[in-house]
Amino acid sequence: MFDRYLRPVKDKLLLPGAKIIDKYFSPNQISIIAFVFGLLSCLMIILNHLQIALVFWFLNRITDGLDGTVSRISN
Repeated sequence: MFDRYLRPVKDKLLLPGAKIIDKYFSPNQISIIAFVFGLLSCLMIILNHLQIALVFWFLNRITDGLDGTVSRISN
């Protein structure tokens, strides 16, 4: 619903990092990294380490957005 409005903003913010990361990681590898960050966030919640869980959740959100941006610039 809001994706068509927010994607250009997200891509503009992530584009500088995506151009650097594109040289080292494929979009699939970035997706796997995002998945691992998500799992680590869940684990930290289970272990009641909520501040660390928030850091991993934030990293998950960034890498999840980054994989699409890298995919679009690398075709």
